[in-house]
Amino acid sequence: MKKILFCLFVLALSSAYAQKKLNDEEKTARYLNRMTEAVSLTSDQVSKITPLVSENLKKQKDLSVQMNKQDGAVRMQSLQEEMKKNSQELDAAVGAVITKQQLIKLQAFYSTDYMDDLTEELELTPDQVKKITPLVNDANAKKAEIFKKADISGADTDKIVAEANKITDELDAQIGARISKQQLLKLQTYWIRRR
Repeated sequence: MKKILFCLFVLALSSAYAQKKLNDEEKTARYLNRMTEAVSLTSDQVSKITPLVSENLKKQKDLSVQMNKQDGAVRMQSLQEEMKKNSQELDAAVGAVITKQQLIKLQAFYSTDYMDDLTEELELTPDQVKKITPLVNDANAKKAEIFKKADISGADTDKIVAEANKITDELDAQIGARISKQQLLKLQTYWIRRR
């Protein structure tokens, strides 16, 4: 009886773990659902952005696989630059589909969603989560203030995005001091994909 219960437990545990890993379509759908909710995308915008996100995800995944196979720092840096270029292309393509106000909301969405993504992407330990969460909350509060002012004043979108990115860069430096080298590489890869 104990063996049967143990087998059922292992099966349930492995099933739960398998459910956590999303396939590419599920990742795209999850991302678009969260983006739609955050910036109020229209159905027309979703239909235009979906193939952009899917294609970018495929490119980034292929580059991540190549990065994991690389030993040389020069080649690794080249792949990271290529990932950043792909992300910038996605940002530009999405930016052409959405309004300036939606773009500001999208930047806010990126920042508030950050801790959940960090925990999952970097496989943070509970101790790391405890140390990093206040840093992320502080950075999010600063960004929220920037986005709030921008929403009220109709400020220059590029300036607002640059200010938010500066806060994120400072946050990443603080986080980098609290994670392993392997997690730091994952963090860099994560941001290259997101930007």
